[in-house]
Amino acid sequence: MSDNPIHFLPRSSHSTPVGKVAAQESAAPTVREPAPLPQLYRDVCKSSGMSRTELRERMAWSNNAAKTLRLLDSLLEGTCPDPAFEKRFIEVMEIPLETVIRTRQKQAVWEVDKNEEQLAARVLREFRSHGSHLVVLPNRNYKPNTMFGRWGMKIGCRIPLDMARYPANQPPAPEDMGRCIASMQPALKAMLPLSIPMIGGFVYYRLPGEIYSYDVNGGLVGFGDTFAILPEDSWML
Repeated sequence: MSDNPIHFLPRSSHSTPVGKVAAQESAAPTVREPAPLPQLYRDVCKSSGMSRTELRERMAWSNNAAKTLRLLDSLLEGTCPDPAFEKRFIEVMEIPLETVIRTRQKQAVWEVDKNEEQLAARVLREFRSHGSHLVVLPNRNYKPNTMFGRWGMKIGCRIPLDMARYPANQPPAPEDMGRCIASMQPALKAMLPLSIPMIGGFVYYRLPGEIYSYDVNGGLVGFGDTFAILPEDSWML
């Protein structure tokens, strides 16, 4: 087993402590540098010394002053929907074509980095709501006959994990979880003293898109993104 053994929380707790997990999460990734292309346009406007009204008049784009100013603001923010307006701005402000091409290449790289950072931030948000946890799979021979019994089993089958020792995006490895399940068998059986064994297997929700299933002894029997092969003689609630 790893140097930091996995700890199960008391059975009265049914979720990973949000505070402990959140405390370890790094801040959501952000793009530290501004987008190169709109930054170039802003720098050109600033160096020209012209006001927004003067820029609008020089553009001579439309009789609708408000529309022109909205397009200009969008261009400087990097959200201009009109390529023809952007082309006109480049011509009026006499921006060298090679400068525009070079900056657009930088913009493409910036967009890739931005998308990767947004993806990383989304994964962290999903993990914050998802949380790593282990679920007991009941033995298919043990089935409560009442709705209350099924509800009680579902609540009782959740085994929260103490994730305080692990980074939020690096929970215990599947192999560590299997060894932990094997070592916990005597304690789990003591907590559920039934004539018919209640436990039929386990499902470990490690990260969003990472699901592992184990047999009653901690042996890995399947894994997947949204579905894992269930251990023999077990069933999902």
